[in-house]
Amino acid sequence: MTGYLSLSTLTLQFFPGTDRDQMYLDVKLPEGTSIDDSLNLVTQIDQKLRSEPLIRRVDWSIGESPPEFYYNLRANVKGVPSWSRALVLTTDENQTDSLIIRLQREVDREFPEAQILVRGIDQGPPVEAPLEVRLFGPSTDLLKSLGEQFRQRMAALPDVTHTKLLMAPAPPKVVFDLDESALKSAGLSKADVARGIQSALKGRVGGELLEGTERLPVRAILKRQEWDSADDLTNIRIPIRNPGSDTLIPAIPLSALGSLAGPR
Repeated sequence: MTGYLSLSTLTLQFFPGTDRDQMYLDVKLPEGTSIDDSLNLVTQIDQKLRSEPLIRRVDWSIGESPPEFYYNLRANVKGVPSWSRALVLTTDENQTDSLIIRLQREVDREFPEAQILVRGIDQGPPVEAPLEVRLFGPSTDLLKSLGEQFRQRMAALPDVTHTKLLMAPAPPKVVFDLDESALKSAGLSKADVARGIQSALKGRVGGELLEGTERLPVRAILKRQEWDSADDLTNIRIPIRNPGSDTLIPAIPLSALGSLAGPR
């Protein structure tokens, strides 16, 4: 009988939010963004957060999820230069909710180049978004078109802060046509060229740095200015071996092995 009488005191939300002095920001730049661009944006957002009187501490993780500090926050992002997360401590747990709403409006206005979600720490299972619309069908192009229409309709609702289409277009690609005769003359295969490009753009691990109990790889990579455009990519030098010798000789530029077909 007591249980029935207490029904009127229950909230509409089965897993209510917690009154905590913690919140977090997820920052996502477009695909293909470098970690340097993410760092520049994070620096600007960090300055804004630290100037807020209700915020007493800010910690950032760029490119991968920070350690799990709450049971329903998953550490499922790794190696994504365009993604960052800020863990924020406030001075008053009773004002955290209002701060979240205000900050969301401000960062949307001040940093339109990124998708920024300001979230509180809630109870219940982890969810990507409180509301999801799923579309099923055999045509990928049709699903993308309909998904974008639904996203625009949701974004127009006054109570919706952010929308996201998971089936987003793939990042642009640059196609380079290799000349078989040039490859043969240089003693290279297509796999050799691919490895050379990957080493230049993604880097190569050349050692480790010990920080406490964690081993951090040291990666050597080209400066961003050296491959900032499609034309710059043709200047990447591919190592070749001197026939009959194990000694590396000066590499040749990628432009000598073919031609740039253009972005796609």
